[in-house]
Amino acid sequence: MLRRIGIALVVLGLLAAGVRMLVLKLASDATKIRWAIQDAAEGFSEARMDPVLAVLAREFRDETSGFGREDLRGALAGAFFGEKDPETKGFPYRCEIADEAIQIEVVKGEPDRATVSFPGKLVDARGGTRREAWSFQVEGRMEERPEGWCFMTTTHETLEGSFRLRAR
Repeated sequence: MLRRIGIALVVLGLLAAGVRMLVLKLASDATKIRWAIQDAAEGFSEARMDPVLAVLAREFRDETSGFGREDLRGALAGAFFGEKDPETKGFPYRCEIADEAIQIEVVKGEPDRATVSFPGKLVDARGGTRREAWSFQVEGRMEERPEGWCFMTTTHETLEGSFRLRAR
């Protein structure tokens, strides 16, 4: 009996993995880009660096700040380890990007490229209250790489607040 349950669980796991691969294969480029951006926002909110860095090419550069991928890695590490909610002891910031606000224009070629634009905000949720710490607009150029869609360059504009989250 336990053997049958074990076999059924393995089959279900393989089926789920196969369905996920099929969905990823059939999704449009715009959908894949949206997923990558939302995964990065979710990763930031959970203080996980890998999803944020996964959407940045190794040679990434933010033209507004001059930051490269490694500069952002250092800034994220500082924020993830240095910022704590005194009540929950967790990372207090949440990144919010409305899915419907992401504008994407894909150009087929070798490699496929896209221009992307979206507003976003970082919310400070310390003590169970929400305070908008920084709202921004991002414009970027992405390329499809073997590892997925990656930002090559971005520019950003502060709409309100500051990326120096404690500045307000």
